[in-house]
Amino acid sequence: AYVTSNDGNLGVVDLTTPSAPVGVNTLFVIGYPSIGNKMIKIGNYLYCAWEAGSIVIYDISVPASPVGSGSISAGGWDFALNGNYLYKLHPGTRNLGIYNVSSPGSPSLVTNWYPPINYIQGVEISPAGDLILCEKDLGISVYSLANPGNPVLLGSHSTKNWASATACA
Repeated sequence: AYVTSNDGNLGVVDLTTPSAPVGVNTLFVIGYPSIGNKMIKIGNYLYCAWEAGSIVIYDISVPASPVGSGSISAGGWDFALNGNYLYKLHPGTRNLGIYNVSSPGSPSLVTNWYPPINYIQGVEISPAGDLILCEKDLGISVYSLANPGNPVLLGSHSTKNWASATACA
């Protein structure tokens, strides 16, 4: 298991014996007061959003010894992965950075996309592969990713108050 702490560390914990987890490695990543906000593991890579730094991509082909492979700058809050594309929320804005991560060691910006909304609170990918945005004042909106660099609105649902996070099942 991988765990972040609010002092900028990425920990590796062996869960072979669930009743007795063992810490096997700790990497100092960013430095206080950076907080790891979200992690997603895909294959041999771990994508980790650090609040005060960036999204760091770790090669975890040797699970106990993660190695920094690539990064996306400009702070991290929330992001989602769909195939070879990473959709990165720029906190406090209506900007979503779309990155090609087909080569995790050197992610590249495809575009900064500005959906027709006020403020993005959260981002997720649906089981069908659509982009879901939690939006201030609107609720959630669903966008097709048929063209990964240019999402197209499919529909939306209004919530009573701000939509701030989503999880799909």
